[in-house]
Amino acid sequence: MANHVWTRAFIKSNKKEVHDKLDEWYGSIGYDDVKSVVEPVFGKDWKYDINLIGSKWIIIEDGDFGGDEETYINFCSAWAPPLEFMEEFNSVIMSMDNEAILEFTGDEESDDFLFAGYGSIKGFHSIMEDDGPERPWEEDCEEEGLDYDECIDRFYDDVNDLQNDMMKECIQTVNDE
Repeated sequence: MANHVWTRAFIKSNKKEVHDKLDEWYGSIGYDDVKSVVEPVFGKDWKYDINLIGSKWIIIEDGDFGGDEETYINFCSAWAPPLEFMEEFNSVIMSMDNEAILEFTGDEESDDFLFAGYGSIKGFHSIMEDDGPERPWEEDCEEEGLDYDECIDRFYDDVNDLQNDMMKECIQTVNDE
């Protein structure tokens, strides 16, 4: 079974129509409906190209749709982040609102890599980092006399800090282009 990769995307727009359209596309699709995730981005004539959606497939695990200023979508793909998908998704969002913003961060279930990306009408940039913090394991913490809860909290703080730094770099890269 493929490792899952989660891409947590935030679409920010002052146009309610953008959020309504995202809700129409993604608000009620089934958990395993790859076709319905891909068609709004690549069109009905899209031929299955795994390089564009991660490694094997892309689905939506959950989201918060139909907001007035922000929509949240948690994409899930196999093995690899769907960076090409997200770049094209950014283009679709910009065609609806050239003042919109796309921000996303993600990780892989075995902690092999972290990534972040940013898109606006000025462009799109993403970063992947495969040298992230090492996850603590409860058994190891116990052996070393450490509090596991403190160790795991510190791990997630480090992950968030790294992703925030990557996001800042993406934003700066896009805005400097």
